[in-house]
Amino acid sequence: MSILITFNNGVEISVGASEKHYCLPRKNNSIYTHIELCHTSAPLFLKKYACPLGDSIYAYVPSGVIRKLILHHGGVKQGRMPTLR
Repeated sequence: MSILITFNNGVEISVGASEKHYCLPRKNNSIYTHIELCHTSAPLFLKKYACPLGDSIYAYVPSGVIRKLILHHGGVKQGRMPTLR
């Protein structure tokens, strides 16, 4: 399942963490060390996680990078991130 996240600066991303996403562990309802996200205007620090299957898909993004992304966009305004380790 993908979840829409809206940040305080208005940017929206979709995050996914399940047995069908590029995440670790690759199972449903877990505490994740890495998750998948879709971000159409991603900052440069996400580029190394770009998935060859889509221009805006980022695979196995570490939880520390996700936290950096949240800070970069001023925090989460709406939506709930998967549980990160």
